[in-house]
Parts: sequence; C-alpha cells; structure tokens
Amino acid sequence: MEPVLIYSTQRGFNDSSSDDMRYGDLPDSFLQNHLNLRDVSTVVNPYTMELISSFNHPQNRFYSPTPGKKISKQECIRLMFDDLRKLTLPFSFLGPYNRIIKEMFTHMQTTNGHTFSNATLNAALNHNIISDDSSNSSLKRIKEILDKNIDWQKRSLPAEAIPQITLNIKGGALPKFTRFQDNFNGLGLAVHDTYSTEIYISELSINNNQYSALIKYRVQDHFGLDQDDIKSWKFNQFYFFKTWFVLQRSKSYGFKPFFTNMETVVTIKGKKNA
Repeated sequence: MEPVLIYSTQRGFNDSSSDDMRYGDLPDSFLQNHLNLRDVSTVVNPYTMELISSFNHPQNRFYSPTPGKKISKQECIRLMFDDLRKLTLPFSFLGPYNRIIKEMFTHMQTTNGHTFSNATLNAALNHNIISDDSSNSSLKRIKEILDKNIDWQKRSLPAEAIPQITLNIKGGALPKFTRFQDNFNGLGLAVHDTYSTEIYISELSINNNQYSALIKYRVQDHFGLDQDDIKSWKFNQFYFFKTWFVLQRSKSYGFKPFFTNMETVVTIKGKKNA
C-alpha cells in the first residue's frame, strides 16, 4: 500500500516565519535595555568583547568595574559557544542522549542554519513513543481504531477509518520531550516541545487473522529562542539561555537557528477479535 497520512499538526514543516527562527534582528541596546540582557556571560562581555574575570563580574561581592582584556570578535564567539556547551551539563548529565545538545550548539556555530538530524535523536523519539503506556499514547489510539476497523474478509482497512484515527490521535498526546527525566538527559534542551508532526501508516499487512502495521512518525522542532522565552523568569535567570539568545538574536552575531528533523517507524500488531 501507499503510505497514508493519518495525522498532521496545523503548524507545518519548515516554517521560518516564527519568532524563534529569527536571527541577527535585534540591536544590542534593545537586548540590554528592553530584555534586561546586560549580564549575559561569566567569561566575556559580548557587547564590549572584553574578558570577564572574577573581580570584574557584576555578581562578585568584590566587583570592581574595571575593563577586561579586549579580544577579537572570533575569540569572543569561540568562548561563548565553548561556555554554552559547558553550561549544558546541569541539564544533560543522564543517559545515552546527553551529548546531543552539545552537538546541536556546534551545529549552530558551524553550519549557517542547515537542518539538523541525528540517529541518536531518532532513537530517542522511538523510545519516547513506545514507552508511553498512558491512555493518551498516540500509538495506542491508532491501534484502538485499527483493531475495530480492519476488514478481515477483504484484508484491508476501510477508507472511512482514517478520519477516525485522526480524531482519536487529536484527543491524545503527541510525542515530546517534556517528561521529568528530560530535564536531565539533554532532550528537554535539545527538543522539549515539538513544532510539527506528521504520522503515516506506511505499510499494513493482514494475514491469518493477524495484522501488522508500520507507523511512521515525522517530527520537526525549531532550535532557536523567541522573545517570549527570554522574557520569562525561567529562561532569564540562566546564563545558558541569555548567551544563546544573544548569539542568535544580536545584530552583532546573528547565528542562525535551524530546523531539527526526527523520524522513526514503529510496528503495531493485532489479532482478529482481540
């Protein structure tokens, strides 16, 4: 059979119009005065390109507002990205996916906004889907309709079952990385919520009162920050997000955000009168 689209989000793929995909669009004065992004880094001042020491850092109790050593723009960029990768540690110290977020910042630093895909991230998506045993699981909701609507005599799925599957998925939850463990395995930073999702039945085999269906998930997220993100206390308290935002949105830097593409195929099996 030809792949059949059974669900798609209203938000489509490759949408570069959203605020989190903007880059190099904000003057430094706006960042400092309107978004309160003055104290951005513990290693370098991105506006003056001066190194920060323990004594000329604003949060030091012995703060002395003396200029630091002036460095080149390229060195300033290198230091900020190196610091970003170090600052991921509190959010990515568990499990097999913890290196993905560091790879994504290197991707941002070096590839000029090219789309990102990664086999380990695809594996994380697969595990997220098959490990969801809640009633909201999209996989369970697809299986519910398949179990009830397979035409065993014709060995096919009636066309009218597709809208039922779509409606059933809408009532559930799509795969995303917002679980408690995602706060510490890197996936909460690398992806967190997702922007666009498509789900297909790519293959359906019906034989001997049993069926096997291959369900393909295509998921896309935006690796970028919008102004609402950085205005929130949750983001604005961390150097990690402030450094990221300045590197992306400052007219002085303008590193491009990018689309993160994930996909995986999961098998559903069922029996007649199950």
